[in-house]
Amino acid sequence: MNTRYGIRQLVRLQLQLSQMVRGWFRRTRIRKKRIRKYHNDYLRYTMSKIAVFPGTFDPVTIGHVDIVNRASELFDEIIIAIGVNTKKTTLFDLQVRKQWIQTAFANNPKVRIESYEGLTVDFCKKMGAKFLLRGLRNGTDFDYESHIAQLNKALWNEIETVFIMCDPAMSYVSSTLIRDLIIHKADYARYLPEGVTPA
Repeated sequence: MNTRYGIRQLVRLQLQLSQMVRGWFRRTRIRKKRIRKYHNDYLRYTMSKIAVFPGTFDPVTIGHVDIVNRASELFDEIIIAIGVNTKKTTLFDLQVRKQWIQTAFANNPKVRIESYEGLTVDFCKKMGAKFLLRGLRNGTDFDYESHIAQLNKALWNEIETVFIMCDPAMSYVSSTLIRDLIIHKADYARYLPEGVTPA
């Protein structure tokens, strides 16, 4: 009787020990996954070169696509940030613009699309991005953008603005121009990325 009791106790202890070991390994795997996630997030925000390309993109144009695709050689990730201003009327709603941008950059894995309100610098901080990407078509653009860049630098010393000159063939392309062509039902298709088709 005592022997059988001792065997049952031994089996019970082995089962308990097995459960404890499995539980320990399970908790260890969970902890490792969490640590790995935190580590990856840390590397992403401290070592990756993340740039924010802000605008209303109303609509996105071939000029935008040209700038972002060329800048992809310089950065690990480019966040196309659609600024939302409730006081500003746009021709196309936010979800439509997001969908068009997704279509335009479907083959660029470095592009991420977000929307934001408020100051662009605050959004950059939130995203862990220390670079602002801007496209320049001419000297007038530079005069305007340089003032904005200096203001952003004053607001956050860690931000750097990177200017990229547009392709000369696209120097006259702008969302404002394209909107006018769309409104007046003129030939606008050549200025929009493939797959972007306003109704």
